[in-house]
Parts: sequence; C-alpha cells; structure tokens
Amino acid sequence: MRNPPNGCPKCESGRVVRNGHTTAGKQTFLCRDCGKRFISDPVRPSYAPGFREEVVRAALDSLGLRGAQRAFGVHRNTITRWARQVGAPQET
Repeated sequence: MRNPPNGCPKCESGRVVRNGHTTAGKQTFLCRDCGKRFISDPVRPSYAPGFREEVVRAALDSLGLRGAQRAFGVHRNTITRWARQVGAPQET
C-alpha cells in the first residue's frame, strides 16, 4: 500500500483519501475539497536520446505515420506532435 501524498496537485488541500486503483494496479487518491482524482507518482515514458528524431525522420522520409507507428510502437498522434515540436514540414 502506498502512503497518501502530501496534498492535492490541483488545490494543494491535505484532505486526500484513497480511491481505488488504476488498470495498472497503482493506488489512486481523491481530493475531498476539489474532487480531483490522481495517482501519487505519475510516470511518463522515457525515450532514448535521438529516438524522437529518428521516428520523425522515418515517418516523413519513407514509412509514413502508420508505418512508423507499427515499426517503432509509438502512436501516430504522438509522432505528429513530435514532428510539430521539431518544426518538421507538414505532409499534404
């Protein structure tokens, strides 16, 4: 069992209670003041240096979005967002 966090990330209230689990089995919490449901330590996927550029380059040069999605295991919407962040030209 995880200890409850110090406070709500939205309103910073200390009135936080446990509120079930995610599909991955992580403990979720509920703020009694604002109703925000959250987990105490969210983890975002981390990619190796240069991986984003490699995926964007492959999508724009040869594979296309769906091909890059299948080859690298990254959703096409994520690839599109990465391409916009890099400033790559838009496909028409």
